[in-house]
Amino acid sequence: MTDLNISAISCALLQSGTTCWKCSAATTVTAIWVPGCIDNEDEECPEEGGAALLKYISDLDAGTMARVRAASPWLKSNYSHTADQTHLANHCQACDALQGDHFVYCPDGPFFPQDQAGVDQLKVIFEHGPLMASASTAQSGWMELVKLPAEG
Repeated sequence: MTDLNISAISCALLQSGTTCWKCSAATTVTAIWVPGCIDNEDEECPEEGGAALLKYISDLDAGTMARVRAASPWLKSNYSHTADQTHLANHCQACDALQGDHFVYCPDGPFFPQDQAGVDQLKVIFEHGPLMASASTAQSGWMELVKLPAEG
């Protein structure tokens, strides 16, 4: 088990579409978004951050992992030669090819909207409950524009 350095009080799964680099099929991809988090990597001086996406997730608490698997079975652990590590990554639903974090989160990727209209195109699945992860975070201004679905 790895050290779980990221903690958040809740999270959401953001879903979008992309084209598989290997088979060219349209495929759904999922990102884990947190409205705010604490990075506990330096135990003496934890860093508090705003809204962020989790990238290169090498471990996730059991409860969150179960919810992720139920909503996005294509998001699974695999070794990436490009990243030279095993992490939770999107896979093509047609051919099962790993869809690398670099390409999913890059400026031309599905999780880099330029405005509110682009953010509104993302499907948001809110997840109640705390999250603990071993991951890195990526922050951008658009992440503050994510609107959580109304409870009800």
